Amino acid sequence: MSDQVVVVSITAGQIVGKIPVADQPIRIARGVALSPDETKLVVSDYHSQTVAVVDLSSKTVIKRIPFVGYPTAIKVSADGKRIYVLGRSGMTMVAVYDGQTYEPIRSYTWSVSQALNFELSTDERYLYFADFDPNWFIAYDLQEDKAVKIAKTGLDPFNMVSSPDKRYICITNFTSDSVSIFDTQANDMAGSIMLR
Repeated sequence: MSDQVVVVSITAGQIVGKIPVADQPIRIARGVALSPDETKLVVSDYHSQTVAVVDLSSKTVIKRIPFVGYPTAIKVSADGKRIYVLGRSGMTMVAVYDGQTYEPIRSYTWSVSQALNFELSTDERYLYFADFDPNWFIAYDLQEDKAVKIAKTGLDPFNMVSSPDKRYICITNFTSDSVSIFDTQANDMAGSIMLR
């Protein structure tokens, strides 16, 4: 494994740079997020249990943030002030860091087994994530610090994406070859689509 971020020019159609992000060999760069001003890239380094902050002008890691658990998906808030990092296994469900100082703000615990991806509500109050092994989709209220919905998905929920208005979240189910659709206003599953 090369454990690096490859920078590709869309207009030129070619690789224009490579940025090493792992601090040790045989590490896995997992999640990635771009800061709103496009100056920083935040990358989860799964096995070293850290999050690397990359300065895109120098193409170097300028900060390595410790994470309690195994970090997977990452999101940066729209104003760039907060970084959300999802944990795959262990007790850290998500950790929130300051987007400027990279210091921890808060962490939330939930006994997840294989959480791979997540979405946030526009106001950042609700965290939505899927747990791969029990086939769950969880809506979590970050203000109240509790799950407000646990819904069944298809087999092995993997990736997800929100509609532009954030009302619907579509979750791909790896083994059942289907997509589950969650309605955030109704706080419940709206249906599913078979892909075969």
